[in-house]
Amino acid sequence: MLDTELLRRDYDGNPAAWNKAKRMLNILADKVETVAPWLADQILASNQNGGRIAWLTTPKIAWRFATSRIRPRRILD
Repeated sequence: MLDTELLRRDYDGNPAAWNKAKRMLNILADKVETVAPWLADQILASNQNGGRIAWLTTPKIAWRFATSRIRPRRILD
């Protein structure tokens, strides 16, 4: 999940929904400039057709939720 204009556009004109979603998105989302270099390296290193490349894995999701109160992430304004 990336912080993009497409993601934010879903909440245009609905600040209450944006504030509610923002809590979850700050845990799960990442900035494009963080993910893009890693993703490009993974794609270029892969020599497998139909391979799977996953940035946000289940263990990473669990870790982010477990530490969200201790180390809050500020991805979205």
